[in-house]
Amino acid sequence: MEDYLYNKFEVDGVKVFIAKELKMDDEVAIIQHPQLPFAKPTFGVLGVRIQH
Repeated sequence: MEDYLYNKFEVDGVKVFIAKELKMDDEVAIIQHPQLPFAKPTFGVLGVRIQH
């Protein structure tokens, strides 16, 4: 991935990429949702908005 396009984070060994064109608050929370059996993990992000 092009590093100049994304902010890169790592949560519990999983790499998360957030486009730099999005507005990030001072505090960003990357949350792993409870995992269902036989499903891949899913994540939510708080503190990221679309720039107008």
